[in-house]
Amino acid sequence: MAAAAVTVCPPMPAHSLLAPDPQFFRLAQPVGVKFAARGETRSNGLGFDDLHLMQTSSRSNWKRYPTPAFMYSSDKLQEVITRACEQRAGFMSPQPGSRQERLDRAQARLLSTRDKKIEQLDRACLKYLEAKTAGLPTKRLETIISNLDSQLLALDRPAAFIASILFLSYRMCLDSVGVSQHLRGIVNPCAVRQTLFRCRQLADRMDGKVPPKQQGRPWAHKSGGTRKEHPPK
Repeated sequence: MAAAAVTVCPPMPAHSLLAPDPQFFRLAQPVGVKFAARGETRSNGLGFDDLHLMQTSSRSNWKRYPTPAFMYSSDKLQEVITRACEQRAGFMSPQPGSRQERLDRAQARLLSTRDKKIEQLDRACLKYLEAKTAGLPTKRLETIISNLDSQLLALDRPAAFIASILFLSYRMCLDSVGVSQHLRGIVNPCAVRQTLFRCRQLADRMDGKVPPKQQGRPWAHKSGGTRKEHPPK
């Protein structure tokens, strides 16, 4: 009796390690499990058997702004990304040198804060464990830990993260939740919207549309720009 031929397929990477194709990327995830520390799992309690008997729909209240003009110019796009990295590093005005030199200077300053952020993250994790053991609310600590973790992950490549957010938002037409999921949750949806707003604001300032002195003045009138007088108590 002749032996049957056996074909051994080469090992392939798991699906969770592959980047999803944007055209087949699904924002809705009705069935999902998140893994936390110490083997804890979080789920919405739904399984695939429940999903088979349900109807799903997606709805988003995210206001999509028109694609800004700097996305159609490579030179302006590079300048906006460079300025955004400089502001993230604490440089409020454009620095001298070429764009690569300015990016290297900003990244060097960001990397100098790594040890301090790690210490803050360690202290926040200890407080989280103490609060978890004592049965106290941990929502605020979870937000702090998530923000510090995202900042540490973005220290090595700040320009790449900003460019990814701009590309996925304006070229692939994903909303903030879709951008966050595409980047594996490294950047939360709120940070995505904040980054887009700051980049649009930087581009407007570069074009002279928004005077820098009128920023950050919630007490100013839109028409006159004078300060509101509060009645005496």
